[in-house]
Amino acid sequence: MATIKTIQARKLAQEILVLGLSKNEKTDKGANLTIHSGDVVLSEYGVTTKQLLLMLLQLGATGNSDEVIKIPTQGLSAGVEPRLLVFTGLGKTSDTFW
Repeated sequence: MATIKTIQARKLAQEILVLGLSKNEKTDKGANLTIHSGDVVLSEYGVTTKQLLLMLLQLGATGNSDEVIKIPTQGLSAGVEPRLLVFTGLGKTSDTFW
């Protein structure tokens, strides 16, 4: 089985940033998606988790396994470094994903 190793994002050329997206059980708050960014602090890129979740919901994101959603960052915010945010669906939210 292939393994994925996370490394500190600041060491990479910032063309594309890949993030995980999982689906939660329905809650009273209505937030049914979770962004998994590992060591990446999204606010350092000039965008908040709340903003991204809103965009993802507007795009119809479900967090289902193997779902892929791409968001170009041009015009998104003045501080966003990667040109493209790619969200990959992980399925149901869990402590570990296999």
